[in-house]
Amino acid sequence: MQNNNLHETTSTKAFEVNIGSYISQAFNTFGKRPGLFIGALLIFMLINIGMSIIPFIGSILGSFVVQPILLVGFFVLADKVFHNDNATLSDLFEGFKKQTGNIILANLLLILIIMIPVAIFVGVLFALIGTSLLTAFSAPEQFVSTILASSGATIALAYVVLLVIIIYISVAYQFGSMFIYFKNLQAWEALEASRKLVSRKFFSFAGLLLLLGLINILGMLALVVGMLVTIPVSYIAIYIAFNSIVGSREELDDEDQIIEHM
Repeated sequence: MQNNNLHETTSTKAFEVNIGSYISQAFNTFGKRPGLFIGALLIFMLINIGMSIIPFIGSILGSFVVQPILLVGFFVLADKVFHNDNATLSDLFEGFKKQTGNIILANLLLILIIMIPVAIFVGVLFALIGTSLLTAFSAPEQFVSTILASSGATIALAYVVLLVIIIYISVAYQFGSMFIYFKNLQAWEALEASRKLVSRKFFSFAGLLLLLGLINILGMLALVVGMLVTIPVSYIAIYIAFNSIVGSREELDDEDQIIEHM
């Protein structure tokens, strides 16, 4: 039944993306427990710093394992505070207790998806520059100008295409980890559910991320301290968008509601 409901939500169910409402609710949710969210962010930052100073393996584990799991923890905190449940800093580590493998795998798949167009761009760039390498032997002082004259427009076009693809990927898969944790989907299934949902209102979801980015820039300009507020608010807003459209918790049917009430 759950999969059928998810399929309906991601593919056919009508919904609206209320950017202003999501951000307003995010600030309200943050206001309920500001110390909790700021503390979670500081722990997140300290763990990342600690991982980065571990030689060789630290940065890899931090980027591919720890960060995506802790990000899920932020969404768990947002879910609990939003629903007025008892939330503690230990909830930041909930991703280590549930669906850990799928969270990590989804992150790796997402990186792979991004690397494919990057690799194609590098190949195009190398092919274009490679054909111009011969000019370096006959007229080295004209090497750069020759490349720009013969391939500059093509390189610029390829870069724009790459940028558009990366933006699409970043927006389309933003709910992947929440589909995994809250809906118990497998890694690829969750990524596809996010892509199908977001693609139906792509520019609205892109607008949400753009506005959150601008809010974080304002936070950075506020002596950087403002980011202790804007970063958690951004994560909360993304969670609230997911919860408003998909729902982070299972809806009860009439019988379950009677049982719960009793």
